[in-house]
Amino acid sequence: MKPRLLLYLTAESNPARNAVAATLAWAAEAAGWAFEVYYDAYRLGDHYGGGDPDSQPPGMLSGGTVVGGHHHERLYLLLNRFDTLVLTDGPVAFGATLDQLDVERRRVSGYADTYREAFAALAIAPPDAALVIDASPRGELAGLDAYLYPEIACRRVLGLDVSSLTGDELTRLVESGVRRVDTLFVGAAGAERWPSLAAGAGVVVTPEPLDALGPEDDFASVTERVARRWLAECAGGWVLADPAVVSAWLPEAWRQRRLAIYGKPQRAVIDRLEDELGASGKVVLGRQYEDGDFFALSALGLPFQLIDPVRPPFPVLRLAPYAWTSDSTDPADAGVYGREPSDDQLRTWAEQGRVLVSAIFWTGMIRELENLPRLVDLVALTGMKGGLALTTAALEYQPDGPLEMLRVPLDRGGVFPCLEMLLASCGEGAAIESLLPEGRLAEHLRMANDTLDRLGVPAGWRPRGWWSTMDPAMVPLPGPRLPATLAANQHPPFVRVRYAARVTGHAVGAASAAGPAVGMTVGDAPVGETPVGETPVGETPRPGLRRRVGDWARGRGLGDVLAPYRPYEFFAPGPFRAEVAAAVGGAGLSYLFSKAGFGRPPTVLHEDAAVIALNYTVGHWDGWTPFETINDVEDLRGAERRLLAAKRPGWLVGTLDSCLWAFSGSIWGRAPGLHAIGGFLARGGDSGRLINVTPHVVARYARVIGR
Repeated sequence: MKPRLLLYLTAESNPARNAVAATLAWAAEAAGWAFEVYYDAYRLGDHYGGGDPDSQPPGMLSGGTVVGGHHHERLYLLLNRFDTLVLTDGPVAFGATLDQLDVERRRVSGYADTYREAFAALAIAPPDAALVIDASPRGELAGLDAYLYPEIACRRVLGLDVSSLTGDELTRLVESGVRRVDTLFVGAAGAERWPSLAAGAGVVVTPEPLDALGPEDDFASVTERVARRWLAECAGGWVLADPAVVSAWLPEAWRQRRLAIYGKPQRAVIDRLEDELGASGKVVLGRQYEDGDFFALSALGLPFQLIDPVRPPFPVLRLAPYAWTSDSTDPADAGVYGREPSDDQLRTWAEQGRVLVSAIFWTGMIRELENLPRLVDLVALTGMKGGLALTTAALEYQPDGPLEMLRVPLDRGGVFPCLEMLLASCGEGAAIESLLPEGRLAEHLRMANDTLDRLGVPAGWRPRGWWSTMDPAMVPLPGPRLPATLAANQHPPFVRVRYAARVTGHAVGAASAAGPAVGMTVGDAPVGETPVGETPVGETPRPGLRRRVGDWARGRGLGDVLAPYRPYEFFAPGPFRAEVAAAVGGAGLSYLFSKAGFGRPPTVLHEDAAVIALNYTVGHWDGWTPFETINDVEDLRGAERRLLAAKRPGWLVGTLDSCLWAFSGSIWGRAPGLHAIGGFLARGGDSGRLINVTPHVVARYARVIGR
């Protein structure tokens, strides 16, 4: 028998959605049903890497495009796996689809109608109490209602938004049994409107609000208060994210009993709740305001797992069981490792001085599951071999779809045996591993193994390799001596004026107490570029002559020649740490690629009976984030020439940050470059002398070379 599901569809612009969702979340749970939402929105499908959400263009915060993000396919799967009742409030994008399907659907409008239909279907009595909240109590607090689901769900009351509530709606609710109404964080406009609404409906109103906004309140202070109020009831972890994310993930946050918090910047609320966050020990779901969020959480021992709205659509599918089964005659039964070159072949290649080439696609966050269709297509079209750096969440939230193609042979439309999975960072999420407290990496990797056991992932498909975010400490490099310097660039304009922006300090690790300056970060920008529409990282208004010169240059279209130093530009990865190898080997993994030794010739950083650690030999340290990536096929060509000229065996391996290439919005501009990289790998480089293999084969080859 299929589990029951209540699915609520409306528009992101509906101010009632969060109050309604919080109510339906607890009500569905009380009835033994699952609950999910989907909000129609304009979606750019691009990569949002941080910065003030209020400064982003429309569609940047709302996740993947409907078609490119495969939302319809996920809806079909959802309706197949659950016995679903759909509530639609207003016109919805899936309306025509639902009309074609044999699915129970009820069109609702307003609070009274929605709650009557929902509670009748759930066969539970509605409560006699309600809580009035405010979707926008002040301009700078728009979206605050997304964080108030514990106030509604833990109290088991009906949620109402003061800006969308009408006197008629309130009267109908009173007639249906509502006797008491409390208010919470209602803004000035709502407070002025509320008394007449209540009087007209004859509702009993409590004399004082449960909590009220003070003049100094901001997201950090209010979400902290809410979190502290419900710590005992919601001890399942944390969501650290802007309102758009929390709203879309509200049902999942409630299912896991997570509390949602936010600050601008988010470091403000992390500092307020440092002890409580650290005590949870659980991966934090959310979205970074700046890359410093990773550093702050890592120092507390917590991995960060990034999420976006509708990436993937319908997170409730995580609850649908998935069996890793296959035909017993299928060659994929033995796993990807059973189709690798023999040891004899590796020895022959070593004697010939051959260079092996592979690429690892970092796509480890939950939101980055959206990349998988494009990445799997790339492998199917080119036949290239490589690896996917994933966290266990990928196998929990979306084990089907593209990942199933890893087990289907190329001649049947899949990509077997071209792709292997690597376990990324902490296994459950990503952290700056060098900042984790002692023993915490090993603990997280053990928990990741427990998750793989629970999911039933067969031994032949479990990761054997490990991918790090930043496993060595970051070592400070000498900074610029002059306030502005000329620098060459490999992309036009070829000469730029580099300058130090005014910034706020933020420590990045034990290597430097001051750390790099981080203000508004913008995620992973292309080398040498400040993303369109963004202030350079950490920049504040420049006084006097300097500001006038900059404004003059930008006003004449010369802005491209001005480039601020990036927050991580004057740092480099330090030496390899043996404790990382111990943690990785202790988790049963046999090899890892470390950020230590980046850019040097092929180097074995560590080797023992359990695990071997290798360096990356291609890519860029761009400085926008503490991340090393392949930016284009020219990076590979340069590394090919360098490694072949050495005339000794080795490897050409680097990472691609897939969300910059393969998100449903990004792919339209990046597809030719991505295809060029896949083709280069598959044909053995421009020379044809490279041998394209999976990362595990590279690790085996490194052991052969060293013998």
